[in-house]
Amino acid sequence: SPNSVRFAITLGGNPAEQRVSGTTALTTGVWYHLAVTLSGTTARLYVDGVQIGINTGMTLNPSSLGVTTQNWIGRSQYGVDPYLNGSIDDFRIYNRSLSASEISALFLTVP
Repeated sequence: SPNSVRFAITLGGNPAEQRVSGTTALTTGVWYHLAVTLSGTTARLYVDGVQIGINTGMTLNPSSLGVTTQNWIGRSQYGVDPYLNGSIDDFRIYNRSLSASEISALFLTVP
């Protein structure tokens, strides 16, 4: 659905995307805590500390992309996609996959 949360990674454009999609629609004017974890071949997508999507067949991870130059938050690699109409506060990358309880704890500590 429009405004639903999605994580995707690809080496071959849209047809080759590996993704985790959720059915949770985000509402304008509301802050959300979004998180993605990737452990082995399992990616999980969270909104406000609750898992809303899973893909157990992931074969790509960020290091699969190699050296990149188009690294954006809220903007797509594809020019026809709209920019994020919102604000980002606090972006983190960890060197390991966080557990569900760690994701929940992060959400609970958001002011």
